[in-house]
Amino acid sequence: MTQSEPNSIESSISSLVITGSHEPQSGPGTPTMVRAALLGAVVLLTITAYLTHETIGQHGRAMIGIVVFLLLAAAVFSNLRAVNWKTIGWGIALQVVLALAVTKLSIVQDILKGVGVGIKVLIDC
Repeated sequence: MTQSEPNSIESSISSLVITGSHEPQSGPGTPTMVRAALLGAVVLLTITAYLTHETIGQHGRAMIGIVVFLLLAAAVFSNLRAVNWKTIGWGIALQVVLALAVTKLSIVQDILKGVGVGIKVLIDC
């Protein structure tokens, strides 16, 4: 095995995880200035949420938190063009559906209460 083989395997795995495709993504990565601007937006939004927490309320802070999380993720990715945004969208949609199911459907709440009782029994053993 040569030294170049692990790099090509690592590149293929990285490409598969990020884009869902075996084909390596071409093109330059995200410019440093763009990444710095995203981090600046994260800092500004975090300070804004802290200073206005009484005005915007719990839901406002949650929305800012979601935006901050996405901006932070975008800032640390070395190549935003390689990100499969469809997968990100499906993940967020699934989170919303699960949140609504847990908070609005009594059957889901009953199931979770049962799981909690079962875990408590396991812990007490």
